[in-house]
Amino acid sequence: MLVNKYMKGNNYLMLKGLPLALGLSIGWLGLQLIRNEKRLRLRYVDLRETLESYQSNSHDASKKIKQS
Repeated sequence: MLVNKYMKGNNYLMLKGLPLALGLSIGWLGLQLIRNEKRLRLRYVDLRETLESYQSNSHDASKKIKQS
């Protein structure tokens, strides 16, 4: 009888706990992906602005060299 109660409790944990843990894990992974995507977008915009400013500065410098 004691083994039967233990198995019943273990089965309950497997039926309720496993899907809960799996769902929480998938939700956490989804949040991490969204956060990383936002960081990557911000980094992309920052790098693009830096590159554009570098190119415009380089273009201005080449004009000055040609004028002198």
